[in-house]
Amino acid sequence: MVVGVATLREPDPVLAAALALAARTGAALHVVHALQVERYLLARYRETDYGSCDPVRTCAGELQARLEQQVCGLTRHGRVFCEAVRGDPDRVLASAAERVDADLVVVGSTRRGPLARTLLGTTAQHVLHRSVCPVLIVYPPLRAPPARVLLTTDLSELSEVVHDAGVELVDALWGGAAPGLRSLLVAPRDHAPPPSAHGGHAEDAPAPSLRRFLRERRPRPVPVEPR
Repeated sequence: MVVGVATLREPDPVLAAALALAARTGAALHVVHALQVERYLLARYRETDYGSCDPVRTCAGELQARLEQQVCGLTRHGRVFCEAVRGDPDRVLASAAERVDADLVVVGSTRRGPLARTLLGTTAQHVLHRSVCPVLIVYPPLRAPPARVLLTTDLSELSEVVHDAGVELVDALWGGAAPGLRSLLVAPRDHAPPPSAHGGHAEDAPAPSLRRFLRERRPRPVPVEPR
């Protein structure tokens, strides 16, 4: 599992959520901070005499030490690895996930302002586009356990894989105390059949297909609710 930590000035709530996931699932956690070297050095150059040393390496070392300190203050989980890497956050996280063959990338929903959001999107959106594995976007606070988890499907083969992975993750995290699961199938109105002669509604037409889709999934003590 890979988690991106955006700030080192204060405890990152995304890190706490990722550490909890790793502890529950027994996964190794790679904590990554994307290093914006130029910005960091600009803030420090007046007060630091780097001499003949490599300022980039020094900068990365200082930030990695902060990252490790933050992690140590939150957990004693032994399989946590920290690194500060130079580059844009989305590229750094996608590269780290590919390098360690991650099963999951965890990022926050932090936005950088209206203009950046409009023109470039969020870091999370860029990670979604680049990642080779599933991405969990954390919107703090993360309740544990949540009251309900919403799954979605379009009944395709790809959707089967995604749907099953979502159920497995929920069961791995909360076991017998797992929240209620609801599976949502959205039927576009322009593709739905007209009302039947018996008074049925077009919105009800996909219901048998969704129920059949759920019957074919792995059985659970509490079944997934179709909608």
